Amino acid sequence: MLITEKYSNPTRYDLGKYGEIARHGSDYFIQVSKDPDTACWLTIGEFLSKTLGQEDLNETFIKECLDIYEKKNINPAK
Repeated sequence: MLITEKYSNPTRYDLGKYGEIARHGSDYFIQVSKDPDTACWLTIGEFLSKTLGQEDLNETFIKECLDIYEKKNINPAK
């Protein structure tokens, strides 16, 4: 998937296709409006929080995510 680099956080004035991913620095955003004339950008964290919810954030899912995180050699902030 193509990720668009932005020079600031996307706003409602930054139109994009439904499902488009944008990055500003280390922050990622997804465009969730199906209306091509209206943008609604959410951070990936907010998007996942709203779509997964508490019931899907079970121990198995978190462990799988942590395994992926570890395999990609991402160093957590100390």
